[in-house]
Amino acid sequence: MLVRESILNETYESYSELKKLTDDIFVNLIKNSKYKIDKFYNINEFVNIEDYKILRDFINAGVGLILIEKEKNDPNGSYYDKSLYHSQNEPEKLYDLFPLGFIVIYFTEKYLTEKTYLTGDFKAFHEHEINEIKNTMIHELQHAFDDYRSKGKYSPSNEILASYKTDGKWIPKKYFRTNHELSAYFVSIIDNIKFFDDNNKIKDFNTIRVSFSNMAFGMWGFLTPKIQKMYMRKLSQYYYKIKEQHEKE
Repeated sequence: MLVRESILNETYESYSELKKLTDDIFVNLIKNSKYKIDKFYNINEFVNIEDYKILRDFINAGVGLILIEKEKNDPNGSYYDKSLYHSQNEPEKLYDLFPLGFIVIYFTEKYLTEKTYLTGDFKAFHEHEINEIKNTMIHELQHAFDDYRSKGKYSPSNEILASYKTDGKWIPKKYFRTNHELSAYFVSIIDNIKFFDDNNKIKDFNTIRVSFSNMAFGMWGFLTPKIQKMYMRKLSQYYYKIKEQHEKE
């Protein structure tokens, strides 16, 4: 359990930079017509690296990104660390370009307007669907960041086999309790929470706690009481940091 506690011991600043990184990537994807679907890009080309302190070295470590159309059994997103290049016979040039690994974001055609198929531009994505894709992206970026800061000891591929039986059947209890998913789901859940009301006043913690539990309902029943308690403790820490920052403004 010590590993889980250390992984969940994120700072407000690192979460904020991860959210900014996600926003910066998508803003540039949308506004710059040179970026196309089905093409690989390095995440460092979407940002002004001077805007980052905690994530600066991670961003420069070589992380690839590609958005492609989802097929029947594809997930919403995946992070492929460097150990998977060989196991999945990925082209060697990808390792040269992205030594840490790469992120794949899968989208269905509901995200696209007809113009996207004609031009390949991200500008043609339906605006109301963008947040869903961004939430998947921040989840996968957290996987990549955890892989980087643990020097490869903490990544999805190191634990993914433990999430399945020998016959390949998915076991939710094991999956949601793995370190990498505990970390990534936390950041993707808080990314979805609206901490402020329409008058820009921060909501009370109990309201935020209920929102968090509701958004985590798909995994909550598979977590042990100890992990649930850790999640709520971390949510409380994050909430009061946001409140403190807001009161300073």
